[in-house]
Amino acid sequence: MRSAHVDPLSLGVLEAPGAYGCALAIGEGKAPVTTRLRWPALRLLAAKEELVRRMPGRIIGETTDADGRRGFV
Repeated sequence: MRSAHVDPLSLGVLEAPGAYGCALAIGEGKAPVTTRLRWPALRLLAAKEELVRRMPGRIIGETTDADGRRGFV
């Protein structure tokens, strides 16, 4: 099982980690614009379908993306 640490901004240009065989992907980033005393941050954890049940945390919500596909948060 392979994993990758990715820069979220690079995913708009480079291949997704799943395309080169990674089962897990993690990453973090910060917005270039500052707010008062804090930097907005982004963190991600993604897994292939067969590993989703082994991921830590809890599902607290459900949403749909722009293409109408279901997603969990």
